[in-house]
Formats: sequence, C-alpha cells, structure tokens
Amino acid sequence: MERVDAQPLLFLTGRLVEALDTNGAPLSKQTKDALSLLKDAHDDAHVSATVQGLFDPLCIAVVEIAQDGTIKAVAGRTVEVEENGWRTVLVKVLNRAGVQSRLRVDSPQTRPIPHGPLEDVPNRWLSLNAFDGRPLDATLSGLELEYRLVQISSTRTGERTARLEFNAGVAGAKGSQTIRQWKFDKDADGWGQLNDLKLEVRDKALHLQATGGDPYFSAPVQARGGKMF
Repeated sequence: MERVDAQPLLFLTGRLVEALDTNGAPLSKQTKDALSLLKDAHDDAHVSATVQGLFDPLCIAVVEIAQDGTIKAVAGRTVEVEENGWRTVLVKVLNRAGVQSRLRVDSPQTRPIPHGPLEDVPNRWLSLNAFDGRPLDATLSGLELEYRLVQISSTRTGERTARLEFNAGVAGAKGSQTIRQWKFDKDADGWGQLNDLKLEVRDKALHLQATGGDPYFSAPVQARGGKMF
C-alpha cells in the first residue's frame, strides 16, 4: 500500500501497540521508538511506508479485500507456537473495499476431534481466535490499511502446517454466504422490539433487556432465491 492517511493509520497503530502489550506480546523498544517518531509526521506516504516496514515482517498473513468484496490471503512468516499456550500474531489487512465488519479466521485444523474421522484426527491440532476486544474495535475500521491480532495455540508438538481461512462477511460478494450485515454505529439498523423487551444501541452494539416473559425482536431481511442446504 503506497499511501494511507497518516492520522487514522497512526491512531489504529497506537491501539494495536496497546493491544499487543495487553496480550503479552509487546513490540521491541526499537520498534516503539520508531513509531513515536511518526507522531508529528505529515507525509502520508512516509508514514505508510514506515508502519508497513515495521509491522509487515511480523505478519503471518496478508489479507486483501477487493473492491467487489472478494478476499485473497497470502501466507506470511512462520511462527513457533507453544503447546497448550497462546501466541499472539499479526495479520495485515488491505481493505480496498472499505468494509467495516468483523474479520474472522478459521482453519480445517481447528475442527473438533470428537466424532471426527479417525484418519483426520492428527490434522486437528490448532486453536484460533481473532482478537477484537478492547482497545481494538470489534470490526475493521474501513481504512485501506490496518493490522489485526490473531491468537494461536497448538495441542500437539512438532513441525506442522495449517491452512488459515479469512472471512469479512461481505454481503453480496462472490462466494460469500452472508445475506445481510448490520452496523450499529448510528442506530438499531432495522431491528425492533416486538414484545417484552427493551432494545437500545450502546458502543456500536445492540443491547437487549427482557421486561417480561415473552421477549421478542426482529429485523426484515431480503435475499435472492436459491438452494437451501
């Protein structure tokens, strides 16, 4: 990414640094010092290049969301994961569509072992969690460039390979199974209370409180016809 607006990028980067500290994966002093020097910088291209130069080597994947909402992921560096211990890593997101939804990560290696095919049990060794708690926002910002945190854990030892699958839930995108997205940044976005329920929006989230024995709420959804699975 050649150039991104410096101020929102530095704001997101500051939250990222705080989140890494909180999750026990702090950046080196050298990297933090280099980021501090950018606070008064006004050259968007310089800030963008410097931030990417510092964070890109730390990423396990680059996720690109195209204008039409389709997603392409490219593998980054390999990481050493502790058995039964969590490791926090970075994912670079090139958000060319400006979407503001959750970035989800999954893998065939995270499938549950109980009731799984016996021959596939050795491949089910991974635990994944896309961290979107404070100080990060739960959703992507919509900025063309940002970095997100993913937490990884292994139940087995030895050198192993996993396939990571990313999904931003872009409604209408090719191959997307998402029919409708809701954003609660301004209001309830179509959701309404019908029976014994109090519904309100706080901190970009829908909050529900039952006021009787029959709480009920709904939202209208339209979708094109197709095969039901």
